[in-house]
Amino acid sequence: MGLKWPNDIHTSDGRKLGGILVEGHGADGVLVGIGLNLRGPVRDAGGAEVPGAAWLLGPGSLTGRVDTPAAVEQLRRALAGQLLAGVLREVRILGSTGGDARESGTLDRYTVTCLTLGRRVQVEPLGATSTPVAPSGASGTAQAIDDRGRLVLRTAEGALVSVDVGDVRHGPRESGRHATMRNAGEGAEGPTR
Repeated sequence: MGLKWPNDIHTSDGRKLGGILVEGHGADGVLVGIGLNLRGPVRDAGGAEVPGAAWLLGPGSLTGRVDTPAAVEQLRRALAGQLLAGVLREVRILGSTGGDARESGTLDRYTVTCLTLGRRVQVEPLGATSTPVAPSGASGTAQAIDDRGRLVLRTAEGALVSVDVGDVRHGPRESGRHATMRNAGEGAEGPTR
């Protein structure tokens, strides 16, 4: 299990288990939302099963367990408490370094869990529905996460391109290697500090 850049929680086989959203509110406020699929199968607004979704409990789940509503509620509360404690701990650590992701270790902790690194990827503009890369999108091998949290791609031409936002489609891992750079202080535009 790990993170698909930038904010999806995925199983090792690529199924989406949840997501993380972070929204800034002024200079001193941040709203963090985390969603996890507890029961399944996961369905869309029209009632159709969502392809590629994963869930923790129920038939076809990661655990295989089918629990009572009371047990599901107990798990939900326990997970919420643990997630809150973890987010608060991470915010305190990051805050102690003035928001420096590298100095606080946040960048390393994210990079270690990032399932995108070392993969061929296509990045499409947010909301795009086609599978080919849009003309304004980028494709390449995910090399690193830079100090600003951007995904650094190596294009087929060998150039480094930093991506701020987009829908990422994973392709296969590069054969025989993981990311060539664990994290980077430089992207396509040069130093990010």
